[in-house]
Amino acid sequence: SKKVKVTLSGLGGDELFAGYTNNDFLYPMTLLPKWMQSEKIRSLAFMNTGSLSTDLYQRAAELTLNVQNPLSFYGILRNSFDHNPTLLKALYANPPKHWHRYSFECLKPFFDSANPDVHNELLALEARTKLPNDFLLTEDRVSMAHSLEVRVPFLDKELVNLAFSLPSSHKYLLGCRKRILKRAVAPWLPKQILEKKKWGFSFNPYLLFQTGPLRTFATEILTEKKVKEMGLFSWQWISSVLEARPSPRLRWHYFNLWVMAGFVMWHDIFFGGQKVYSAQRDNTLNPNRRSAQGICR
Repeated sequence: SKKVKVTLSGLGGDELFAGYTNNDFLYPMTLLPKWMQSEKIRSLAFMNTGSLSTDLYQRAAELTLNVQNPLSFYGILRNSFDHNPTLLKALYANPPKHWHRYSFECLKPFFDSANPDVHNELLALEARTKLPNDFLLTEDRVSMAHSLEVRVPFLDKELVNLAFSLPSSHKYLLGCRKRILKRAVAPWLPKQILEKKKWGFSFNPYLLFQTGPLRTFATEILTEKKVKEMGLFSWQWISSVLEARPSPRLRWHYFNLWVMAGFVMWHDIFFGGQKVYSAQRDNTLNPNRRSAQGICR
C-alpha cells in the first residue's frame, strides 16, 4: 500500500471454473454407480473400532456410501463429521441431538438438488458459501487493515452469470481444471503458467504436528482442566490424538485440534475474561518464529 492503492485479486476463479483439487473427487462422484451404496460399505462407515488409524478408511467408506447424495459427499470431503453419530459423540463431550447432520442442513438452502448438472451445482454451492463467508471476508479485512483496495474481476456479475450458465464439462475435464479459462487465455500465457501445479494458501498439519509447533500449541491450550471445565470437547479424543504417534493418516485429526484450540482461545478472549493471547505467544505455532499470520492464512 506504500506504492499502490488498488490491486487485482484472482478470487472467484476456482469457484467459477472448477480450479480446486476437490473437483478431482467431486466429478468422479457424479459418475459412480448406485451399487456402491451396499450394506457392507454402510457397516464399514459407521463401525467404531476405537483406533485412530482406521478413521481414514471409515471416511473413505462414508464417501463411497454417499455417491448418490452429492451434498453429503461434498460435506464429508470438506471435513464435516456430524453426519456420523458415532464420530460426533467421540469428538464432543455431550452433543445435543440436533447437532446430527447440522452442517448439511445449513448447506441445503444453497444447493439445488433438482439441477441435473450436479458438478456445476456443487461449484455454485461453494461460490455461495465458502467464497463470501471465508475467502472474501478474510481478504477484505486483511487488505483494508493495510489501507489497500482489492478488486475481484472474476466476480463481475456478468462473468459469474456466464460461468454458471455453462455446463460443468466446459470447466472441468479429468486432469484439466479451469478448462475453458485456460483455453481462453492460452494465446497470452506461457505453458509453465497454464500447467502450473495448484497450490493454495494452506499448510501441512501433519508436518506442523510432527515438528512440534502444532502439538505444543494444542497441548498448551487444550489442557485437561480447561477442556473438562468447558464441557464441550471430548478430552479422551483430544488426549488420544496428542499421544498418538504422528502420522499423515491423522491429518484430519490435526485439523480438528487446530480448530478446537482456536475456539478455546476465542472463548477465553470474548467470554472467559481470563487471558488475551499475545502475538508473541502465538509465534509458538511457527518454527521459524515469524508472524503467526503466515501460517493461519
